[in-house]
Amino acid sequence: PHSNTGAPLQSPVLFHLRDTAAAGGIKVEANPTFSQENLSATDVMILDPGVGSELFVWCGREASEFERPRAHKVAEAYSHAKGQESTSIVDVQDGAEPPFFTQHFLAWDTHKRATIPDVYKEKLKQQEAGKQEESS
Repeated sequence: PHSNTGAPLQSPVLFHLRDTAAAGGIKVEANPTFSQENLSATDVMILDPGVGSELFVWCGREASEFERPRAHKVAEAYSHAKGQESTSIVDVQDGAEPPFFTQHFLAWDTHKRATIPDVYKEKLKQQEAGKQEESS
């Protein structure tokens, strides 16, 4: 089978990048059967939708500063290995996923990503509540 552009269709794959600081590198795990639940706020993922000439680099809110810059290098290497030199790499931020990214996930729930607790905001609320109790 081929896409509208004549390129062969491939199955979509979500790649999970893991910091292997002990080894000084990054481990990449392919997941051909993925869902929205696979997106973890502490990690970086690369989505190959299997069609078109773009890859998506999704960064979780709490992803390590080690993984973030390496994601583009991994995406570029993957693109070259597939023989797709003109691939666009699109950055996607946790909680701000555009429809052209979410369409590749079955039954994407916009509210699910938006309801992930902001730990920093919660701690700030607790501190403010504690200060108000002390002053009363």
